Amino acid sequence: MTGHRDAALSVTTDEDGAGCASAEAADGGVAYGEGDTAVEALTDLRSGPVALSESIGALEAANTA
Repeated sequence: MTGHRDAALSVTTDEDGAGCASAEAADGGVAYGEGDTAVEALTDLRSGPVALSESIGALEAANTA
């Protein structure tokens, strides 16, 4: 599945520098990421959809085998 989806992105850091990132899609879906820095939080946020996509692909492949 490919395509463009609009999402509101937020990245914050706490007083210790730890990061929290969130993305809210226009259709209401929400994803979160966290890390020791804002960059790590964004990386964590991005890894979720990739892992989900890979899992769905593996399930689809297993169901067609």
